[in-house]
Amino acid sequence: PICRLSEVKEFQDFWGKKSTLRRFQDGSFHEAILWADPKVATGQRRLIPGDVVRQVLQLHYGIPRKKVLYVAGQMENLLHMPESSMKQEYGTGEEATTLAIQAFDRLARKLRSLELP
Repeated sequence: PICRLSEVKEFQDFWGKKSTLRRFQDGSFHEAILWADPKVATGQRRLIPGDVVRQVLQLHYGIPRKKVLYVAGQMENLLHMPESSMKQEYGTGEEATTLAIQAFDRLARKLRSLELP
């Protein structure tokens, strides 16, 4: 247990206020970092590495977040589809693709569970 406490302290020291104690689905508790809300669009999740870099540079080297230029974010607009007559923002299509795959998986499970003569 002493070793585990030192690991927790080291993790907290490295990540600063981003580190929080979280309970996981299996009932265990761990120090962790939630970089983005799981409901955030797929395209926004691609920008998480920039948040990680900004956090480390600010916390350990005193470089303000606004002074770090993360160029991957500049390319994000190029990935998006142009606006169309769709009522919902289409984005890069990743969200729509994920929904289609999930629907297919649900259908496949239902078909496999059918008891046919």
